[in-house]
Amino acid sequence: CRRKLLRCTSDQFQKPKLSYAILTTPRSGSTYFCELLDSTGIAGHPYEHLRLAAQELTRHCDFDYLRLLFNLMQYRTTDNGVFGTKLISHFLFEFHRAKPDCQQIFNSIDKYILLVRRDKVAQAVSLVIAQKTEIWHIRNNKNNDTSYQSKLDHIDIDDALLKNVEQKYNFSNNQEARLKKILAKHKIEALELAYEDIVEDTNFQINRILNFLEIVKPDNYIENVNSEIKKMPSHISQKIIHQFKQRKSTVC
Repeated sequence: CRRKLLRCTSDQFQKPKLSYAILTTPRSGSTYFCELLDSTGIAGHPYEHLRLAAQELTRHCDFDYLRLLFNLMQYRTTDNGVFGTKLISHFLFEFHRAKPDCQQIFNSIDKYILLVRRDKVAQAVSLVIAQKTEIWHIRNNKNNDTSYQSKLDHIDIDDALLKNVEQKYNFSNNQEARLKKILAKHKIEALELAYEDIVEDTNFQINRILNFLEIVKPDNYIENVNSEIKKMPSHISQKIIHQFKQRKSTVC
């Protein structure tokens, strides 16, 4: 919550002026997207607050992740009272399995954004490469390009890798379908955004999101919109995509 240590938190949940959650699947460009929103200074700090550590503690130690979320909603806001968070699909489903009262999340958050990536093959390849290299993001202010390239050079494109891509391709499609079902079940009209559209016209899409969230925009706020996340396409990722599509069309 970015509060000083030894400060008591209230047992009474106090809702922020506005709260929203970004629902998405792995390797959808969500970290880049969240940094863009954070940089506006008026859209909360929409990072992945509930993830593996909270999931494991919830499953094995009866951790109250809802109280954590409610404290974040109360204290981790921008000055205009806006709270944002990001919920990755598989973590959300695991929380629901561990504690069915997960529905309280949907009752507490005001608005939802569904972030998708149209190119599911590229998304699957990105996930496979990230798992193999153990490098999930590269930032402009950190010189780790050489290390990343070295790890890419050790990736062999074989049948096992292409099967892994297919598994991740199916996983991404299934997870996105489940998110849409959850939104429909709770009768939530989320704003659906595609990562490709954000990359193509960042300012327009950020403006569209802030209008959806009904956030008052100061003059020239768009000048501050930026992210340190670098795009990570590579020669080998393009080769994997090409071979996977060839293999898929042959099998079909």
